[in-house]
Amino acid sequence: MSPPTLLTIPRELRDEIYHLLLLPPQMIPSTAPKNRYASHHFAKPPPNYIDKSIFLPAQFPLYLLHVCQQIRAECTQTLIDIANSSPKQSRLRKQCEGLVEPDPSSASSMYEARKLLETDMWPQITMDVLRAVHASFGGMHIPERTSLSPTFFSLLPIMQHVRQLQFAIWPGWAWWNGPPKRRANPVPSLRSLRLHRLSGSPDQTYESTTPELVETSEPDQLATALEAVLARLPCVDDVSIDVLMHMYNYSNFDLPDKKWERVQGWLDKPVETGTGRRWKRVRRQMVAVNFSASWWLIPFYKKTEVWEEGEGEVQEGGKRGRIVNVVEEMTELAEEWEDAAAKAKRGEADETKIYTRIDTDAAPAEVNSTLVGKLGTMIFGSR
Repeated sequence: MSPPTLLTIPRELRDEIYHLLLLPPQMIPSTAPKNRYASHHFAKPPPNYIDKSIFLPAQFPLYLLHVCQQIRAECTQTLIDIANSSPKQSRLRKQCEGLVEPDPSSASSMYEARKLLETDMWPQITMDVLRAVHASFGGMHIPERTSLSPTFFSLLPIMQHVRQLQFAIWPGWAWWNGPPKRRANPVPSLRSLRLHRLSGSPDQTYESTTPELVETSEPDQLATALEAVLARLPCVDDVSIDVLMHMYNYSNFDLPDKKWERVQGWLDKPVETGTGRRWKRVRRQMVAVNFSASWWLIPFYKKTEVWEEGEGEVQEGGKRGRIVNVVEEMTELAEEWEDAAAKAKRGEADETKIYTRIDTDAAPAEVNSTLVGKLGTMIFGSR
């Protein structure tokens, strides 16, 4: 009788071995770190993708994935099961203590490392939206982020089966300031823009012309980025979106008292349109971040949408829809961070809205499996 091997023992025993080989969770950056030894003037700037980094609650060493196709498929299925199961397992929680040390100079890295140790540790995608970066020859500019990274596509065999997903969004000032605006009337000539003398005035009194501005029809950059990611992840039905703001930006006097006022349009619109995805829950949260304080994370806006089970018997305009229960909580933070933290600990909100709406975009339950099949064909080709 030949001795047993890894491929001849029962699958249950192999799964136990796989769990013993799991590596601690780590942030997987979408771009390689900048070479600090390269010449400043000749260094090529790194590419800017929609996704900045991706977090998985577990991963395997590469040498194990390269043994054979069977072991690679079984390890991939193990990672999918872990991502879709309850992440607060004691085994994973102990391994999280080995998370890589965050970069103290990077607010995004600090947030990721601290937040994931305190929450359910779902798979998470970190993104920058309209956020300025350093240019090669000095100065700042806002790059175009229109494509997903190769890292995202390499993890797609796992991510396309994930049902619960977190987003950590770091928007720039241009996003918080609301949609871009343009002149309502055609641009006047240079002569009409100059200061002119009022006719009939006894003294020389001057006035200037203030143009009327209206919002443009350009799509919201955050909504476009979320749709680009979710289009590749058809199984996601529970999503959590944290929109983060540094405390010094929260205190900026150029923003209204209600910091979400100029982006209310994105908050009122669905996360994804026209796909018929059967959502279970969508949570959006705007958070003020202060890493120097003991209570470092204070939400000032929360919106939770929970879809009721079933195919939906409610009729609206001749269409069948599902009932969605919505809860909105809005808070204006106090000027003193300690007072705002105490209020957040008590769970108090200045205003709470509870209402229901009808989602007529929901598709039958079998649509998700159809989307998965189409995505698999698009990635791996027809067989």
